[in-house]
Amino acid sequence: MGRQDDRVHRVAADEGDLRFAPGHDDAEAGPDGDARRPCHRRSARDVRRQHRHGPLLERKELGSSRRRRVRRRFADADHRGRREDHRAERHGDGPSDERERSHPGRQARARDAERDERRLRRERRSRRVDHTRPRDAEALGAEEGGLALTVVRVGTCSWADEALSKHFYPPKLPARERLAWYAEHFDTVEVDSTYYRLPNESMVEGWAERTPPGFTMHVKAFGLMTRHPVKVEVLPEDLRAAMPVDERGRVDRPPRELRAEVFRRFLEALDPLRRAGKLGGILFQLPSYVVFKESSFEYVEWAKEQLGRDEMLVEFRHRSWLDEDNRAETLAFLERIGATYVTVDAPKSESAKNLVPTVPAVTSPTAYVRFHGRNLATWNKRGGSAAERFDYLYSEGELAEWVPTLEELAGRAQQAFALFNNNATAQDPDNPLATISQAATNAFQLRTLLA
Repeated sequence: MGRQDDRVHRVAADEGDLRFAPGHDDAEAGPDGDARRPCHRRSARDVRRQHRHGPLLERKELGSSRRRRVRRRFADADHRGRREDHRAERHGDGPSDERERSHPGRQARARDAERDERRLRRERRSRRVDHTRPRDAEALGAEEGGLALTVVRVGTCSWADEALSKHFYPPKLPARERLAWYAEHFDTVEVDSTYYRLPNESMVEGWAERTPPGFTMHVKAFGLMTRHPVKVEVLPEDLRAAMPVDERGRVDRPPRELRAEVFRRFLEALDPLRRAGKLGGILFQLPSYVVFKESSFEYVEWAKEQLGRDEMLVEFRHRSWLDEDNRAETLAFLERIGATYVTVDAPKSESAKNLVPTVPAVTSPTAYVRFHGRNLATWNKRGGSAAERFDYLYSEGELAEWVPTLEELAGRAQQAFALFNNNATAQDPDNPLATISQAATNAFQLRTLLA
């Protein structure tokens, strides 16, 4: 997916035999940060047909009676699934009678009503608190004389990447025992392998069994849930036949009811963590081609509805969400729907659209920060891998600069997390003959600085 290396590495057995590319984090934009666009675009006539008759069936790909039967089987998975991906377009569909649709007065009134509705939605999203100031103290458990102390819990993104497996765990430690050993040193982790393939319940049960009480696992959403390109063969077999596919074998704009079914299966597989009280948030890392616009807001809100009571963590990968003109509306929107904003530390660039500015903020009772490293030279390197993108060892001074900000974020929240996604190896600064895991080393350093 995206710019990832062609070589595919297998996650260690303790992470459930999911497959992911080196670096375990997607790299979906081209070297200049431009977005990839879906291969097929539908005409206005197709959109109208879809609105009247349900999901559009492409004859060349989906015309078989088998595909229609499979689609009908999932059509009732969620009553919200019948809402289309482009709900904003519905307002312009108008009556079915052609003469009424063509009436200029009715067209003008419909356009005015749609414009007014968009304006009201923008106003509702913006009519919120200043996210650069502390949230309501009483709601977040403040004690008399100041906010209650919230400890920043530090961990890594994945416990089974190559750098950790080779340079963090004791030599010859069986793969199945790595998570338990990790949990002796950190009390939180982010599971990123679930982005590449849906988890299964037995695998998740093993995670719950091998971690102690109080341990928190955040889980990255499967790519289809965040509108990333996904190869159809990674889906469960019974879902493949119903999915529209582009010429590269990737799922292409699936109907809403099928996407809802993917959500349902993903969340169902997490039940063991949920029952054990160890499930943290579901990380929605949006691709760089999901930009600040009405349909994007609508999709994020729909996705939040699918999660039910589970926490939604939202990370943006296009700078339009957090530029000076839009950030207040973006943060207010997340607060309104009850989603957690993910603050990121990443390279700084004025030109790359897939690099967002670092905007520390809290939109829910959870403060969440991801450290991606600051390797600007490799972030959009042509032909580079995701592993190269996140190849960066923070200095102790760079981490120390974050301490006041993390403490401030924690002061506004009931819980706070800092996760390291720099996943390569590096030379040990204290021992030139030794090799270390960047993520684990920086996580230990930051935790010491916060103590």
